[in-house]
Amino acid sequence: DGKAKDGKLTYFLPQRKDVFSPNMMAEGFRKFGVLQRLLQNCSLVPGVSGTLFWDEPESNLNPQLMKLLVQTMLELSRSGQQIILATHDYVLLKWFDLLMDKGKDDHVRFHSLYRDADTSEIKVASTEDYLKITPNPIDEAFGFLINQEIENDMGGLGK
Repeated sequence: DGKAKDGKLTYFLPQRKDVFSPNMMAEGFRKFGVLQRLLQNCSLVPGVSGTLFWDEPESNLNPQLMKLLVQTMLELSRSGQQIILATHDYVLLKWFDLLMDKGKDDHVRFHSLYRDADTSEIKVASTEDYLKITPNPIDEAFGFLINQEIENDMGGLGK
């Protein structure tokens, strides 16, 4: 019947009445459309249908939609949907960090896979606090970029 276990219907409502073919839509919008279709046809029923695995949901997504994507995933999770995603995107990770609400019983775990320098063994570090992910090459790369931009903007001041 399209209802989550709490009885609420989940839909993404169009802003306008235009009808578009999926081939005419941007890839990011198609992702939302596929998610809505999975919910509508009950292939994805939060708390019932099993885990949603999503590899790099941010790929080809307009950065302005990143917050909506995270809000959507958090709402699905709050409705009982377990979600496992893989990403290399700082902005997506940071939106999870900023939008998680422990008061709404949000449970987000961050994992970092890395190769141990001494043994070459693949290891995993896990935490519920984004700021405590270590090693965090995504954050390090973003920090380097920001520092480079600041250095360029300052024109060598302080050297």
